[in-house]
Amino acid sequence: MLVLEQAEAEEDDSDDTPVEEIKGSLTRALQQAKAGQTRPLSELWDRIDAE
Repeated sequence: MLVLEQAEAEEDDSDDTPVEEIKGSLTRALQQAKAGQTRPLSELWDRIDAE
């Protein structure tokens, strides 16, 4: 029963991003930060408020 419940839970988790995709995204973000390719936090908040 537990296995069935776990399988059902995995099927319903539509926002489960694969680990490799997350690692790739974090690697790119770290490289951008090291290269100084960042944005001021105030600019990010302005963009959030616009949506």
